[in-house]
Amino acid sequence: MHGNNLTDAQLKAFVDLGVSFSITPENEMAQGHGHPITGRLRALGSAPSVGVDLESAISGDMFTVARMALASQRALDNAAERASSGGIPPTSTVPAAEALDWITTRGAAMLGMSRPHRQPGARQAGRYRGDVARPARHVAGARCRGLGRHAGLGRPGARRAGGRHASPSATAGLLRSDLGAVRARLAASGERILPISTSKASAAQIAAQ
Repeated sequence: MHGNNLTDAQLKAFVDLGVSFSITPENEMAQGHGHPITGRLRALGSAPSVGVDLESAISGDMFTVARMALASQRALDNAAERASSGGIPPTSTVPAAEALDWITTRGAAMLGMSRPHRQPGARQAGRYRGDVARPARHVAGARCRGLGRHAGLGRPGARRAGGRHASPSATAGLLRSDLGAVRARLAASGERILPISTSKASAAQIAAQ
């Protein structure tokens, strides 16, 4: 996880040993942990998976997280190019296809569901992966480029989980039929941590100030 404060030698040693890293770009930059190590991993022939770290404060939409990781590394690369040549790179330094890899196969690898690979978007037998298909009318430019700029969970074309297709039209049962029971368990879990009566009382106190 993270790895912001590792030296180059330490990071290389970990990568050589097969260690995987998951970065949380928005949280790392906002809380002062430093720049995400995306570029440093790429320089070593590796790549991160990406995450949120703090879902109570940051969106869990992985497309948004991937764009944040892309933007932060491209900004670092652009600044380095300006410092060395006075100009900017002729094209984006990190392809959007890599970001798609970070939020799919790399994330699955971190969960022990597959192994990292070198070809973004490739499928292999025995892999479990959830997919979101984007209608062409919602994507500007090539597919991966559009996913890197415009995609989000709010406008899926179709989804697939565990090799089965799920229609987005049936929103209530998009990926599972027991969504109501899942929501009830989540509500009960939240009630354990912060009872509704307490949260209502706190809101009333704030409103009265």
